[in-house]
Amino acid sequence: MRKRAVPERQRGMAPMTIGLGPNFVAGETVDLAIETMWGDRLGEIIEAGATLPLGGEPRPIGGVGRARFVYAPDSGRFRPSARIGDRVEENAVIATINETVLRAPIGGVLRGLTRTGVEVAERTKVIEVDPRGDPAAAFGLGERPAASPKGC
Repeated sequence: MRKRAVPERQRGMAPMTIGLGPNFVAGETVDLAIETMWGDRLGEIIEAGATLPLGGEPRPIGGVGRARFVYAPDSGRFRPSARIGDRVEENAVIATINETVLRAPIGGVLRGLTRTGVEVAERTKVIEVDPRGDPAAAFGLGERPAASPKGC
């Protein structure tokens, strides 16, 4: 959830700690880390050392990259008026944060949506629209999570 931040040390807070994604260091900040960056190392379980740094740009889906996301313009309580799997038109009202209305950036199907009532920080990714328009694609495991961890 906080892939841009350097994670605090979690090792020792539970019998086993596992970090998913960038900026984790197995043997230091967590016991094990799992690589989540697309490529040959996707799903690799790291027992010692760091995961790859954040790549920067999201992988395009249906030809659309970052433009399919909505980021919180302010901090506050997130209140969606739609659900994952709903078809939406570009500019449709999807949620509010406090009194600020958040709209669909493109038409498609809601693929990602922050839970009702969650306090979000400014610039947190809160909505994702899948331009392919298939509601079934919004459910189950996507290609990347299905690949992690390898060998399990």
